[in-house]
Amino acid sequence: MSRIRMATALGLTLMVLAGGYLRLARLEQATMGGDVMEFYKICQSGVRPAELLVHSPKYIGAMPPLWFAAHNWFLQAFQLPVDFGTVRRLDAITGILTILAAFGAGRAAGGRWIGLLTAFLVTLQPLHVQMSRESYFYVPIVLGCFIGLWALLRLSARLDQGKSPDAGFYLLVLPAFLLLTHIQISSWSFAAVWIVALYALL
Repeated sequence: MSRIRMATALGLTLMVLAGGYLRLARLEQATMGGDVMEFYKICQSGVRPAELLVHSPKYIGAMPPLWFAAHNWFLQAFQLPVDFGTVRRLDAITGILTILAAFGAGRAAGGRWIGLLTAFLVTLQPLHVQMSRESYFYVPIVLGCFIGLWALLRLSARLDQGKSPDAGFYLLVLPAFLLLTHIQISSWSFAAVWIVALYALL
């Protein structure tokens, strides 16, 4: 491994560790309020994820059920007790994954140093740290935006080289589409622009 790759891997690892600390430390403190409590109530109910997905109006009204179901799956699959920390842990992990997605998108846009800069900004961005510490819709949408941008830039680069979309593109575009269209209606405008951009390239 070259020195540049080692430095990149080390830098990204340090950012993930720092970002993980900021997002996971003292997560068990009782700071939930307002709409965020809806996630806590659904987690407390113990409803099976499949039941939430199929009969969501019964439990959450008109809200998209995917992120609620994901929380319940996370808690039930790992047999975690329902408390303020565990209910928000999936959101914190999603926030940490966003750091990696930001690096991928930045590297696709301008090389590894731009990737590291983008990841660094996301690691310490106060609003993103805060949203990663709350059970709500925003943090998976941000992750979907970065993955979607990464997929778009990857596709553009391959087409510029005269190559067709590869497996990596599809591994990015599928979760991006899911996160941008099935978490909350507020992300649909961005999803529409993203889909049009993909169509224009293809």
